[in-house]
Amino acid sequence: MKNKFIDSLSLTSGERKGVIVLVLIIFIIAGIQAFLAFHNSPVPSFDDSTFFSRIIADDPSENDSIGFAVYEVQDIRDTFGLFIFDPNTVSAGDLMRLGLNTRLIRTWLNYRTHGGRFYSASDVRKIYGMTPYIYERIRPYITIRTVTGGIVRPKNNARITEKAGINTCDSTDLLRVIGIGPVLSGRIIKYRRLLGGFYDMQQLSEVYGINDSLVKVISLSFYADTINLHSININEASEETLRRHPYLGRYISGGIIKYRTNVQIINDLEELKDNGILTGEQFEKVKKYLDI
Repeated sequence: MKNKFIDSLSLTSGERKGVIVLVLIIFIIAGIQAFLAFHNSPVPSFDDSTFFSRIIADDPSENDSIGFAVYEVQDIRDTFGLFIFDPNTVSAGDLMRLGLNTRLIRTWLNYRTHGGRFYSASDVRKIYGMTPYIYERIRPYITIRTVTGGIVRPKNNARITEKAGINTCDSTDLLRVIGIGPVLSGRIIKYRRLLGGFYDMQQLSEVYGINDSLVKVISLSFYADTINLHSININEASEETLRRHPYLGRYISGGIIKYRTNVQIINDLEELKDNGILTGEQFEKVKKYLDI
């Protein structure tokens, strides 16, 4: 009887291998779950009460001297990140979103409460506790607005009081805008040349590396001067010339040439839309660059 019971518990060679494989699979799955749990832990979100409790926990004796009544803590999103901000008006909540610790935020706000003001991006380095790493991380996003609505130029601190034309400026003018370096400046000039000029400042977001926030900053100093837009005569231009335009490309350019060959002359730009060569959206986007 005992031998029968033992025999019932024994495993064949194949069964033993199956158990070993099963155990290995369980360990691998557990390891993957542990790895994902560690690397995908949610970023904590903060509301105003959480922020104030952290400030008080750091040093309750300094809480009354911060003057938080003057600074309204704005909505703090669930994730930290970098964004355009004015160091003279940025809120405590937004400073936390930028990744600053509570002690540095407290020092920043105390400086402003006692009459301190930032006149250039480099002034932020004077805040006690500001490390080179933090400064270099937030520096490209610092925008100091003047009373007239312009911004302080970081290179020479000269204030921009009147907007310049985006289609007539040079790379040196663009370099004076916070967040624009030699690479982005060169891309803007090159894309402007390919387009034939910008008719809307929002077109800058089509330039690789420029987001909507940076477009807003550039728009503080520049406007779309459309008087000198360069257009293409679709009755005379070659297919290669049409193809080089960012809004046309190979397929549309081929369609225009084919249609022009059939009708001999295009009398109205609307023909391109009416005959399905351009969609309504494409037509509205490119019509300022076409002529007959």
